[in-house]
Amino acid sequence: MSVTYSFVVPVYNEEEIISDFYQELSRVAVELRETYEIIFSTGGNTDRTLNILRQFHQKDAAVKIINMSDRFDYQAALKAGLDHSRGKAVITLDGDLQHPPRLIPLLIEEWKKGFDIVYTIREDTKHENIFKRTGSKIFYFVLKILTKLNLEENAADFRLMSRKAVDALKQFPERKRYIPGIISLIGFNRTGIRYECPQRTKGRSKFAFMRMLSLALDGIFSFSNTPIRIVTFIGFIMTFFSFIYLIYVVLVSFQHPNVSPGWASILACILLFSSLQITILGLLGEYIGRIYEETKHRPIYIVDELIGFEQKCSTSKIRG
Repeated sequence: MSVTYSFVVPVYNEEEIISDFYQELSRVAVELRETYEIIFSTGGNTDRTLNILRQFHQKDAAVKIINMSDRFDYQAALKAGLDHSRGKAVITLDGDLQHPPRLIPLLIEEWKKGFDIVYTIREDTKHENIFKRTGSKIFYFVLKILTKLNLEENAADFRLMSRKAVDALKQFPERKRYIPGIISLIGFNRTGIRYECPQRTKGRSKFAFMRMLSLALDGIFSFSNTPIRIVTFIGFIMTFFSFIYLIYVVLVSFQHPNVSPGWASILACILLFSSLQITILGLLGEYIGRIYEETKHRPIYIVDELIGFEQKCSTSKIRG
């Protein structure tokens, strides 16, 4: 049987709120009066999330579960859901109700107008941590300068994609992936819908500072080699001034042979160049590390169990 809408929901340790989310999403899905499937992508939970999802499946055949062998990152969980989706339109959203299911009919309305990608844009809200809001603004500012990506600031992972857009997205095999950036590259007609992100009422956000920083670095280093070019340019400038300074030192030593050695300036130069070298090595390491990850060709995620799918995969390793 063909499926009109696929709802892809990555979840991890959401036992406190997942029932509320499922009830609201199910109500919206039924009101659409079309065939649908709800795909929960999860793995490595340390609470009752998986057991609750199993209960949903027992009561509702539309619920399907991808239980991965461990906790893979959010981007991998999202890819797993997209890989297994069958809908003509695929809607991705988080299971914490900060992506309100009530907005889904608006996304579908735009899709029916001919848009292949309908994304959402979070309005600034006072309840969000000031460090998170400031960090987000800095990230989008830097991303806009360093890359050619056309990304809306505060664009969320709550979006609708047509089947051909999903199929195009699946052709990108990167391990270190930044899905919003890849979606920006695939083209197609797109439009955005603004919404006010509601405050999380239960549970805690799983996006800690280090995970957000890692995602930001993936977004920058996966789509731009500008950082390398910047430090190369700085290196040329420093080399030029160092050469000028060298000439100055030689001239002074000939004219004033008794001048005491300039230990302060030497120390400053050593510290400056040492810092520059460490920075350059760090940037090179980021790029080389990503090349290393890609050359190993390891699977992006590994499926332990598929629940509710008509056909089970012949292998537990699902490659990108």
